[in-house]
Amino acid sequence: MSDAFISYSRRDKDFVKNLHEAFVKLNRNVWVDWENIPLTADWRKEISEGIVAADNFIFVISPDSIASQECGVEIEQAIFHNKRLVPILYRNVDPKDTHPSLAAINWTFFRDSDDFDRAFQELLTAIDTDLEHVKIHTRLQQRSLEWDKKKRDLSFLLRGNDLKEAQQWVAKSTGKHPEPTSLQTQYIVASGQSQFKRQGVTLGAVVFGLIFTAVLAVFAEASRRDAVAQQNFARKQEIIALTALSQASLLTEDQLRALLESVKAAKQARLVKDLPEKVRQQTQEVLRDAVYGVQERNRLAEHTDTVNSVSFSPDRQLIASASDDGTVKLWRNDGKLLYSLNHQASVRSVTFSPDSQWIASASADKTVKIWKRDGSLLRTLQHNDRLRSVAFSPDGKLIAAAGADGTIKLWSLEGKLLNTLKGHTNEVNSVAFSPDGKLITSAGSDRTARLWTREGQPLKTLMGHRDRVWEVSFSPDGQTLASASGDSDVKLWSVDGTLIKTLESHTNWVSSVTFSPDGKKIATASDDDSVKLWSSSGTLLQTFRGHSGGVKNVRFSPDGETMATASADTTIKLRSLRGAVIEILQGHRYSIKGVRFSPDSTLIGTASDDKTVKLWNSQGTFLADLKYGAGMRNVSFSPDGQTMVTPSYDNTVQVWSVQGVLKGTMTEPLRTFKGHTSTVRNISLSPDGKLLASASADGTIKLWRFDDGKLLRSWEAHRPEVTDVMFSPQSDRLVSVGGDALVKIWTLEGKLLQTLQGHKAWINAVILSSDGQMIATASGDKTVILWKRDKNGEFQTTPYRVLTGHQDWVWDVAFSSDSQLIASAGKDDAVKLWNRKGDLLITLRGHQNWVRAVDFSSDGKKLASGSADKTAILWTLERLQGLEAQGQDLDEGKLLEQGCQLLRDYLASSSKLEKSDRHLCDGLTQHTAL
Repeated sequence: MSDAFISYSRRDKDFVKNLHEAFVKLNRNVWVDWENIPLTADWRKEISEGIVAADNFIFVISPDSIASQECGVEIEQAIFHNKRLVPILYRNVDPKDTHPSLAAINWTFFRDSDDFDRAFQELLTAIDTDLEHVKIHTRLQQRSLEWDKKKRDLSFLLRGNDLKEAQQWVAKSTGKHPEPTSLQTQYIVASGQSQFKRQGVTLGAVVFGLIFTAVLAVFAEASRRDAVAQQNFARKQEIIALTALSQASLLTEDQLRALLESVKAAKQARLVKDLPEKVRQQTQEVLRDAVYGVQERNRLAEHTDTVNSVSFSPDRQLIASASDDGTVKLWRNDGKLLYSLNHQASVRSVTFSPDSQWIASASADKTVKIWKRDGSLLRTLQHNDRLRSVAFSPDGKLIAAAGADGTIKLWSLEGKLLNTLKGHTNEVNSVAFSPDGKLITSAGSDRTARLWTREGQPLKTLMGHRDRVWEVSFSPDGQTLASASGDSDVKLWSVDGTLIKTLESHTNWVSSVTFSPDGKKIATASDDDSVKLWSSSGTLLQTFRGHSGGVKNVRFSPDGETMATASADTTIKLRSLRGAVIEILQGHRYSIKGVRFSPDSTLIGTASDDKTVKLWNSQGTFLADLKYGAGMRNVSFSPDGQTMVTPSYDNTVQVWSVQGVLKGTMTEPLRTFKGHTSTVRNISLSPDGKLLASASADGTIKLWRFDDGKLLRSWEAHRPEVTDVMFSPQSDRLVSVGGDALVKIWTLEGKLLQTLQGHKAWINAVILSSDGQMIATASGDKTVILWKRDKNGEFQTTPYRVLTGHQDWVWDVAFSSDSQLIASAGKDDAVKLWNRKGDLLITLRGHQNWVRAVDFSSDGKKLASGSADKTAILWTLERLQGLEAQGQDLDEGKLLEQGCQLLRDYLASSSKLEKSDRHLCDGLTQHTAL
């Protein structure tokens, strides 16, 4: 850790050396890059780590530093980590040219004409103010980032006095700078929840304690409260506690707990007549987040030790699980436990026959047992060593079992031993048949996967893993193999033994790998407590957490809509895979700042701080790169889809041929629009394709003829800068926003028609609905404002709706093509979807950093979001169909009904729930407010 990080232009190096020497004389530790770190990814990592480890971020202001792209990146990183900014002026600049976060803070003057010693004392006072608060902030940010980097490993959480100090710190942080970051808050909440679990105290007991305390307080004041008031007061406290518990559970991905507590809170809220509106809204928002964000549908929790294997019956009626507790358990598909079947030792594997009539289980007691679906034992097959895996052939006539002695034995269904396959030099951990039944594949602790004929003749040995191979699976078409290893990797192979790709994302043993029934997805399970979903080409789609132990096995249901995961935490989780993320676009090296669909939605463009725009198809497959040395802030497509337009840091706008980019022949733009004197923040093309408007940090809007780049007119629009501009659907008006928190409407001649005032901070983005009846603006005041036309055709100066819900700056906003949905992108790492009336529909959480951009496809079925986490996510909006997106009222009763519907199987089947919880949804619609 250091007292400060100094960000500066290399042209001011002599001054910074003097400043550094002054700190050193006082034994102060400051971080300065003296250009001795190579300009590579490692250099950027060093810079980032230096900022994180510093208590303060000192920015040396000069014309060169505010023009430096690298200094700009450093400022953004400091803001992202909520570092205390300490700007010092060395050489005079126009304040409007500085970053808004620096412009809003008092500067310390270190110009040549100023007294250096006096200024330095002022600087010391600034960085020493509230020192303990700042140091804890730095320490917590480092630890929370490490926790997040380690995939939120429980061993990195706070404990004991560290946790108590952090909880006290965040409680006292109101009004202080720097503020806690979103990640710090999640880290502290997760640490507290983990401590409750370690101490054997359930979160439900904590809530009960809060409620009980509130009730005692009520009765202590009984002399001045009547019975109804007492009951309502206690319920208010319970609602607040339950809502907080649901939020904490969502953060730690304890999804069923989150849904359960949010339903409890909402149910109680219906009983309290005078519940504060803010509490009621928060309760409804958390319920909505749970109902539409929770994918866990049930949790099977009757095993008493690690669950090693889970299997769906092909007829979808049953689920089987195998555990170290020596049992195989048969469950109905709604989670009701039917039978518990016993082995004499740990059971490592269980599977159904193709006709769903038989269940085979393999155990460390050296036996394979064949069971009927009614739980009765059919026969026992004896091996000469511990068994780790068992499989039926697709025709149901063969049973293969893999043993710790390095062999695979083949039996007929009647129990006759047919063959013993030898070749592995250590334990065989997995065995599987190809879909056509002609091949067998096996995975061994000898670091190999092997291919055999059905008759047992060896064909191929797949070598490349650096540790034992735990499982190997065939794709449904039989052309690809996937192997999961203790080296934390998954490898994809062709059946001829050629390595296709290595999937690298897990941080511990990968215990299981399987293909979805349609072959389009791959699921992997790991001892890092996570399950990952990949495309068949090896692109990471989604990461699932929530288990509190290593995940040993993962399987898809026969229809591919549900995923079951078996864990060392003794549970099996059943998750719905319908909707949500459909693809994660990976490949950028730095933050993504812009994302746009082409007019026909066949292409997606992403603009990044890595100075590239990447093109992807509608399924998220990478197609081509466009590089521009000065860097591009965004990307837009022309109405005919033939060209792309990019606003740039070099004060220009470029036009590119889409086909040229796709073919890799575009090295120079078709034309360049020159005239701005500072960064072009954004552009808009008129719907008729004839004009282009550009918004710049120089405070002007410029209007250009698109076909030849001729500048038609320019005018001063906002101070300190224009951040965004957009044409009306009729191409006859422009709407602009800027750092002055104003919305302005102009004629194309630059005549100001209207000024709309409602935001309290810098406005980052503006969008008009396709019908031209509404404007949406996104701001640093954490809101989106909707502005509506009146019957005279002018926009009302009073906001139609103020959309609140983001916890930090809102960077971008977009309308769906039918103008019925609104998407907003936040610095709180979230994408929020709203209907036209301003009701929050759902919060989409998938990004790990600021969400900088959003855009809808033209058919309204997909949403793209781009983030500072270097990824873009494609979301399908299927799950929102029928979700009041067409302007119907959002009814809390409907949300409760949907929540109870999702909880139905869990409430009915789980023996771990309190009796009151199991009856939570009984008679739900019969409650009335007191």
